[in-house]
Amino acid sequence: MKTHLLNSCRKVVKLLSSSKKVAIIYHWDCDGVASASIISKLLKSKAFFHIPKIGHYSLEAININLLRSLKPDLVLIVDYGLPAKDITNLEKTLSTKIAVIDHHVNEPIGGCFCNPVALGLSEYDYPSTSWVIRELLNVKYLDLYVALGLVGDLGKAINYHRLREWVAKVCKEHNLSLSEIFRAVETINSCYRLIDYDCIDYARITLTEIGVKGVLSDNVLFKKLSTVKEKLKEALERTELSKDLGKVKVFTLTCEDYFTSIIGRELAYRFRNSIIVFNNFVEKLGLRYVYVRSYSYSLREVLSELKGKGLSVGGKDQVFVLTCREECDKEISMLLNTLLKHVGV
Repeated sequence: MKTHLLNSCRKVVKLLSSSKKVAIIYHWDCDGVASASIISKLLKSKAFFHIPKIGHYSLEAININLLRSLKPDLVLIVDYGLPAKDITNLEKTLSTKIAVIDHHVNEPIGGCFCNPVALGLSEYDYPSTSWVIRELLNVKYLDLYVALGLVGDLGKAINYHRLREWVAKVCKEHNLSLSEIFRAVETINSCYRLIDYDCIDYARITLTEIGVKGVLSDNVLFKKLSTVKEKLKEALERTELSKDLGKVKVFTLTCEDYFTSIIGRELAYRFRNSIIVFNNFVEKLGLRYVYVRSYSYSLREVLSELKGKGLSVGGKDQVFVLTCREECDKEISMLLNTLLKHVGV
């Protein structure tokens, strides 16, 4: 089924076209930035932007006063897996229509909620929010932005995905290589990894106004990427295998910056036949992230079960993250027991 055929998605399109002022809450990673840029190019001057508090997925991450001051007639949440109850509460708090375009596993809610994965469709068919937007809004002329978001979410797994040839074709049409798209992804992602909100906004504006080649040639963003590369090399060297449970491998690291996903992806790629659990305490945020990813196992049932147990967890079919403050031995134990049960160990 195509996204635009879903009734709740049609409602999003209708609201976007009829709204005069749209406040966009977007995820801080490359797919979120690319998706926000696509929407920005469509809505032009009637779009305003807000980045939630990095590393948090709750109503507390949203600047309510800022949104109120903008006086939008629509708040659009893009690629940000805010829990359904928080979306409902946000709508009540602001007394403003809320619409969602996303692809993370979440509880479906009524109204203007365009998330094919939450509505029961496969994440394999909807691997990025940018791809959902492509289907929903028929923005094929912005396919390079879509490809950027796609590679941003899939990472090296794009090499084994059905859309790899499509991405290669789009790159060729724009005289870019796949390696340059990877570099643009890492350049944009360097902003949130350093927990730099101004940089995230700067990257979105640069991408919107100048495009992918503009991102690749920008000196400000290049310096951010260089800083990340230097710090990341040291962080990877300190990442330890703390438990080898056969199909499940547990790694640990304490670091300053928000390197959870980039290190987690690298570990999952190295151990493609396993499930990796990356226990990462990020000092700048004062939070512990337990990042779980696998390229061989579906994690949706594990994610659903952990949500049902009340854990602060969110993600997609092949990746999810448990968020804790300081230590969370009990939660990690529950996570590992649930994982081992599902993989038959």
